[in-house]
Amino acid sequence: MRLRRPLVLSVLFPVTVAALAVIFRLEDSEQIVRARFLMLACENCYHMEVEKSSDGRRVGVTIIPTSNDLDVEVLVSERLLRHESVFCLRGRAKLVNFDLLGIDPPGVAFRIEEVLPMVNCAGLEGGR
Repeated sequence: MRLRRPLVLSVLFPVTVAALAVIFRLEDSEQIVRARFLMLACENCYHMEVEKSSDGRRVGVTIIPTSNDLDVEVLVSERLLRHESVFCLRGRAKLVNFDLLGIDPPGVAFRIEEVLPMVNCAGLEGGR
């Protein structure tokens, strides 16, 4: 029996959409990073450079912080008003990062779960 094209498409399309949804949600294991805010000349840019990390592979990487619970804009603004540009963050990096808009500098999306006291970043691996 020969399958009809609409039947194949009606099955293949939802499966493809579901697979892409899973891929976009994939995250690395939880990690703690010490990151410095990068002063970029763009509106709503909150890029940070990882100085130290519980995962040494992240050191030197630019992250783009996001959060479901915290307002990243308020977090950064409050810290900068106190003339502080270094953060200690616990979160997860996205494994799949698509740069469709040509973000410069490119970065890895990092979902912040908690902002930690700086003492929590004291023993991390990294450069500075």
